[in-house]
Amino acid sequence: GRLADTDARWDTIAGAVDDRTPAERGELKGEALTAAANPLMAGEGIQRLFKSRYGSISTFIYSCGDEEQQSQEEEEEEEGGKEGGKEGRKEGRKEGGKVKATITTEKEKRKTSAIDRYNDIPCEVDKELQAMLLEGGVDPALSRHVAHLFARDPLVIFDDAIEVDDSKTTEHFENIQ
Repeated sequence: GRLADTDARWDTIAGAVDDRTPAERGELKGEALTAAANPLMAGEGIQRLFKSRYGSISTFIYSCGDEEQQSQEEEEEEEGGKEGGKEGRKEGRKEGGKVKATITTEKEKRKTSAIDRYNDIPCEVDKELQAMLLEGGVDPALSRHVAHLFARDPLVIFDDAIEVDDSKTTEHFENIQ
């Protein structure tokens, strides 16, 4: 056997089935990149894709308790009072039976959101689709996730699976993952 500098074989497997074009892997620049454009491909086959289709997860869509935390903070604000201002919000928090005030800016709140903390890597998306989903009222995290799926071309589709009833099978959806 051989000693490998990894704790798992997943990166090796992901690399073995990497279907990105040289342009999508970031290997082409300038005129070579422009010449490689193919309007029939997602992102014209030249949008930078940072990792293999089978690489690690790119987006997290679960809020990890953010709603419960936000709801609890709102209840505490009602009990302890709050004052608004450009600098931030003064929020009441109960500690040991006393209300303690803290100043939290909206920017700080967004930074501490679990979705923001975990979605901290480059994630290519189909921007047109993402905008359409957001305009249609789809949650921003879910919009980003679905738009990320459509940043790549479908991998495989079999002749007998082209015409299927999408209300009974997920075959078409699974081909974009």
